[in-house]
Amino acid sequence: MAAVLGFAGVNVDGATVRINPSLPQHWQAVELPIVLRGETFRLRISRDEVTVSAAAANSSPVLFTVQDREEEACPPGGVLRLALTTALI
Repeated sequence: MAAVLGFAGVNVDGATVRINPSLPQHWQAVELPIVLRGETFRLRISRDEVTVSAAAANSSPVLFTVQDREEEACPPGGVLRLALTTALI
């Protein structure tokens, strides 16, 4: 799991989840569940986009940022689609 999170580039910095992916060249995407402070999410990281899906049972929104861009909140039951500014080659 540590290797996958490392390739996904997931780092929790205070109240914000920072994602800076670095997928191996032969991977097209990685999808993984994560639990943060009791809130459940599914991340799908492809070469050009990060999709964050929040469980409907989550109690509050969580902030996400991709490649250190502006933070966006993912509310309970919500889906964020965040384009990568520098696509992974």
